[in-house]
Amino acid sequence: MSIKNIAIILAGGSGSRFGGDLPKQFEFLNGKRIIDYSLNTFLNHKDIDNIVIVAHKDWLEMLKEEYNDCIIIQGGKTRKESSYFGLKACPSNTTNVLIHDA
Repeated sequence: MSIKNIAIILAGGSGSRFGGDLPKQFEFLNGKRIIDYSLNTFLNHKDIDNIVIVAHKDWLEMLKEEYNDCIIIQGGKTRKESSYFGLKACPSNTTNVLIHDA
C-alpha cells in the first residue's frame, strides 16, 4: 500500500475578528480568494494526494463548484470538531495528514 498524504484545510471560520462582509478566507487579495493561496500550494505539491476542505454549510455549494477536485465537507461547531470531521473524511488508506487553517 502506498503512502497517502492528505491536506485538510479548515475554512469554517466566520472571520468576525477580521471584519468585512465575507469570512476572511473568501475575501479577495490580488484577484484571488485568500483560500486559493493555500489550495494552490497543496494542489501543486507533489507529495499531497488529496485535499479536504472543511467549511460552514453556507459555503459548501460555492466550494463544490469552484474546487471540484477536493473533498468538501461541512464543519462542526468548533475548530476541534471541524478537524475531527476532516479526519473522518480522509480516505481509509491515508497515512499522513496536514491540517491548515485557511
